[in-house]
Amino acid sequence: MAFFNLMDEIYRNHKRFQTEREVENMFVKEGYTYIEPNCFEDYDFVDFLNQRIKKESMVKVLNGNGDVLIVRPDVTTSLMKKFIPCLKENGNIKVFYNTTVFKSDEKREIQNFYQMGVEYIGKDSSEGDGDMITLVLQILKKYSEDFIVEINNSKYIDGLLREEKLKEHKEKIKDLLYRKSRFALIDYINKLSLNSELVDCLKNILDFQGDFYEVLKKVNMYYMNDYMKEALIELKNIYECIDEEDHKYIHFDLSMTTEMDYYDGVVFKGYCNGSIHEIISGGRYDSFTQEFGRKVPAIGFCVYIDALMKLL
Repeated sequence: MAFFNLMDEIYRNHKRFQTEREVENMFVKEGYTYIEPNCFEDYDFVDFLNQRIKKESMVKVLNGNGDVLIVRPDVTTSLMKKFIPCLKENGNIKVFYNTTVFKSDEKREIQNFYQMGVEYIGKDSSEGDGDMITLVLQILKKYSEDFIVEINNSKYIDGLLREEKLKEHKEKIKDLLYRKSRFALIDYINKLSLNSELVDCLKNILDFQGDFYEVLKKVNMYYMNDYMKEALIELKNIYECIDEEDHKYIHFDLSMTTEMDYYDGVVFKGYCNGSIHEIISGGRYDSFTQEFGRKVPAIGFCVYIDALMKLL
């Protein structure tokens, strides 16, 4: 039995190797260059930037000086730390990575996850967002005929939560939206002293999904401020940049949030039939780059190789 298990393991590793080369070739064809991210990051720095990552899931080590470091839980943070300080004015960088991230599970056992992804630093515009989603579609088409790409703009939710009475509840509401906890969200909202417009919008936000124009029709019935309107304009521009024949794969969800809470524009996730977890996740994070010295346009996504391999 051990022999067959060994052969299965060899086959899986060979299949993963082939798949990674195929994805890498797609990245290279689009002009991306390979980069190896750092393995260790400062604990306090990562904890401050990515507050939605549970502390207990971080794999911690001590360096020779007794400082607490994190074994890479995320790649984008590492790459921004490396590139932003030395990026030339109006310059741009297109890089891809093929690496492993590490997390501690509920049993405190260390798990490693294979990830590939791209980062495009210096590209700003809805056209650039559309190009990134087109690459996502290209990858998903390679491995499945039955998939969707969910898209949102984080400015919609952030705009809503900018309202004075919601500011102090921002993280809690985002967490409930991330978990799609409709009843918990409604219960929490009912305990707040909000005007009826905000209550109605929050109670119905999980239903703001579907085709772009269907979603637009729904949200126009509810509260909207200028920041939320800006999000919808950007989403419309992105939608128009995507080939019409690919619109059937696109699903807009204005309640969608992500584990990494540094996005400030378009966010997206790719799902294939047969997988309960996203295969691809990414978005625009211009404001996040300020933490590394200055604000520059930046967008990227990650391919979760472990989830993809379960489909093959």
